[in-house]
Amino acid sequence: MFCFVLIAGIAYGQSPKFNWDKVMAKYGQEIIPFSVPYTYNNLNYLHREGVLIKSITKDYILCSATPNLINEGYNSGKLSDFYLEFSNPTALDDTARALLFVDQVHQGVSPLPTGYTGEGVIIGFVDQGLDFTHPDFIDDNGNNRVIRYWDQGAGTGPNTPAAYGYGQVCDSASINDGTCPYTEESSAHGTTVTGIGCGNGKANGSNMGMAPDTKIIFIETNFSLPNWTLTVADACDYVFRVADSLGRPAVVNLSVGSYIGSHDGNDPASEMMEQLLDAKRGRLIVGAAGNSGALGNYHVRNFPTSDTSFIWLKANPNGAGGANTVLFDLWSDTADATYSYAYGADRPNNFTYAGGTNFRQALVNVGTPKNDTIYNANGDRIATIITYTEIVGGAFHIQGYFNQVDSTTYNFRFMTKGSGQYDLWSTASFGLSTIVENIPSTAVMPAIANYVLPDAQQSIVSSWNCSEKIVSVANTLCRTHHIDRNYNTYNAGAGAYPGELSSTSSKGPSRLDVIKPNISATGNVTLGAAPEWLRNNVSYYPLLDSGGYHARNGGTSMASPTVAGIGALMLEKCNRLSSEEFIAAIQNTAREESFMGALPNNGFGYGIVNALDATASTYFEAELLGDTVVCDGIALVYPDGNPISVEWYDNSTNVTLTVTQQEDSVWATYVMDERGCEGLSDTISLTVGTMPATPSITLNGNVLTSTAANNYQWFMNGSPLTGETNQTLVINTDGTYIMGTLSNDGCWAYSDSIRYYLGVQDEVESMFKVYPNPTQGKVTIEHFQQEDFSGVITNITGAKVAGFESGILGKSEIDLSELATGLYLCKIVLNNKTYTIKVIRE
Repeated sequence: MFCFVLIAGIAYGQSPKFNWDKVMAKYGQEIIPFSVPYTYNNLNYLHREGVLIKSITKDYILCSATPNLINEGYNSGKLSDFYLEFSNPTALDDTARALLFVDQVHQGVSPLPTGYTGEGVIIGFVDQGLDFTHPDFIDDNGNNRVIRYWDQGAGTGPNTPAAYGYGQVCDSASINDGTCPYTEESSAHGTTVTGIGCGNGKANGSNMGMAPDTKIIFIETNFSLPNWTLTVADACDYVFRVADSLGRPAVVNLSVGSYIGSHDGNDPASEMMEQLLDAKRGRLIVGAAGNSGALGNYHVRNFPTSDTSFIWLKANPNGAGGANTVLFDLWSDTADATYSYAYGADRPNNFTYAGGTNFRQALVNVGTPKNDTIYNANGDRIATIITYTEIVGGAFHIQGYFNQVDSTTYNFRFMTKGSGQYDLWSTASFGLSTIVENIPSTAVMPAIANYVLPDAQQSIVSSWNCSEKIVSVANTLCRTHHIDRNYNTYNAGAGAYPGELSSTSSKGPSRLDVIKPNISATGNVTLGAAPEWLRNNVSYYPLLDSGGYHARNGGTSMASPTVAGIGALMLEKCNRLSSEEFIAAIQNTAREESFMGALPNNGFGYGIVNALDATASTYFEAELLGDTVVCDGIALVYPDGNPISVEWYDNSTNVTLTVTQQEDSVWATYVMDERGCEGLSDTISLTVGTMPATPSITLNGNVLTSTAANNYQWFMNGSPLTGETNQTLVINTDGTYIMGTLSNDGCWAYSDSIRYYLGVQDEVESMFKVYPNPTQGKVTIEHFQQEDFSGVITNITGAKVAGFESGILGKSEIDLSELATGLYLCKIVLNNKTYTIKVIRE
């Protein structure tokens, strides 16, 4: 995975955000992505200043603007706040296909009805660059499969995408005619990732990717841009926009990420990506979990109490905030930020306390940088500290920054007391500070009883990787060896076995305890397309396979496109598959092995992805319902559920099939469900029935009598009367009555209806039927002679609450469910005369 800790450098002065001065100095007049809280005043200011607003989510306005404009708005109070992330962006085959049962999906092995190769699907990659001239990205007609290439670091110009305001785009024409200037020049990462996801193996017939017939959209990311995660969100939006314009489903692979952040999937970039997924079916996003699993213990989860607990941090000679600085990153849910914090210093030679600051309440003056100084007992300064706090997506964030320390030998404390919970990340590997693990005993230092040791949990990358709607992929071993370009054998190491979880594969869960990663796939010792500059350099021959066109690579970066490619296969089969349905399919069908331990867990997730079982799990059969006998020349048949399309044997496409042929027949249909998955229904056999003679009924007093028939069933108001199966019926209730008779092979014949009233029939009731009355929601008005009418419903004060007109057959249905319970008047207008009926809403 190309992973990255977005850190721009030291912040000088009283900057409102860590590194803001550095961003202003470097990018002041450049258009870069920003997000600000979604408020009317913020939106109004951005509109007045002509800022390009790209998207609005529940919590954020995502825009492209210059830092100078954002700074002016913030300093003048016209912008309430802005988001400036602190992160570390980085970039995060034949054997793989076999291990993950991808070949069987290509071949259409049972129970699949046909093979799937990603035809008609777009796969997007956000990565370091792509050598799109590689033969594995050329189709059978000689056309390049890459249809768009957006270099986000190419500045602005005539090909800048208007919706984003930065970078340059090449279209399919410029890619095919060789005028697109962008490529991968210094890293094989993006090319191997793309090859693993969807290379077609045309170079030499080997190392085909997961989805060889997809079209490709590539976004070359710029790790140097501030608010880098927002550029990744823009990239996802771009892929889905292009896919929509072509009427195709799409999956985006993100083998890039940042280890620093809230780890809750609620940051601005994640919220925008989730909104994209929720907006339309047929969209998937897959990301690499990260490769920091072997970095040791750099995460702390603490539950502060009334006793002061603490951790120790060491000054980093190569710190992101400058030489010999201390820096850490802390996040809490706002509801859990019920603690106070302070800083201190201990002497490491005898573990005595040198001095500390006063405690501050976490949620007091959020957004205002706070300055503290640690003095020793003699009044000598030990360190100065700036604490940056903010609220991001409902989470409280602290960046603790010791910008000056008088000695690097101290163990610097971060102390808390009170209640609540926080998660803290800090390691010199990301430019932050090392958390001390070698601690004295309580006999030497009694206060050490309240020391909080770090752990190796939550080492996954932050942002989208922690979203419950985006797939996070762990890294397992693909193969134990291969023959390189020098025809030597590369071995993965003694005892290695396919499926083994890499020690470097990052561990979950998310900060909100969501199981992450979701799934595992082959990553280490995977072979994917190699860029030309690497293929032509003999010093890289040990990295190439014997055929010379594919390079060995590894990490979760290579595992992620494997799952993204499988997603493309499933989108070919089910082109409206949602992200939730995709995640459920791969998790529920994941391969489990004893060496994985109890599943799900925070290493393997739910197991190793199984392409065949996941794809096959979308198969379904629909049951056909309706008539089984053609009566009176017609039968109606329909599939259960709510299919979005059907195709019957006779090529008709109405959901309900009307059968009029006068001979026995068998019917079935292809059905497409809301996922876009196609299934075959069961069969239904229709026989031609014999219609019984139509009965007639007469009324004598309160007794109805039918003409003679083989059997009898009386109905009132359209419903059968239980037990009323004689030739006569004694009426005890007002209503509309008919009699039906059933032939031996299932055909009904019905009499005309008779409306009966007990007592006096007033004029209204002799003309209209109103039911149900009382009603809990809908009420139906029906004219016995099927004449057109209209009218209104009023309350008892005469105020109109609803209007209505009859439809066909002199009938109208009115929904009163939104009205309060009570009495209403139904005023019906027919032939310029008004009739009033009381209606009770229960």
